Amino acid sequence: MARYGIIIDGNRCTGCMTCVLACKEENLTGPGVWWDKVLELESERLDRIVYFRYACMHCSNPPCVEACPEHAVYRRPDGIVLIDQGKCKGRGECIKACPYGRGKAFALMYRRVREFLRNRHFSPQEGMHG
Repeated sequence: MARYGIIIDGNRCTGCMTCVLACKEENLTGPGVWWDKVLELESERLDRIVYFRYACMHCSNPPCVEACPEHAVYRRPDGIVLIDQGKCKGRGECIKACPYGRGKAFALMYRRVREFLRNRHFSPQEGMHG
């Protein structure tokens, strides 16, 4: 089965957040709900900013599907993971179950990205944009 993905050229990203807004508009998420985020990383010498996109990874066996009590999260046969907005009640169980989510796993990923880039003289800005 084909696996789909989005390739972002990080060297060309300007941090315009168009990908974040396009995701929000396409998926009709409510106020304050952002499935796509962009992390801004600034060089320690303050001569360069790099942007790191953080979005759904469309896992092959997504734990968010089973975690949703409303059965709003589903995986299509082509591998795309979606949320049925008509069923979603916004309880956040899918976010808690996500191995890339905003909980402890995201904090770990953030630390790893920060350490990786710090070795290349970059330091993350506080917070997330999006």
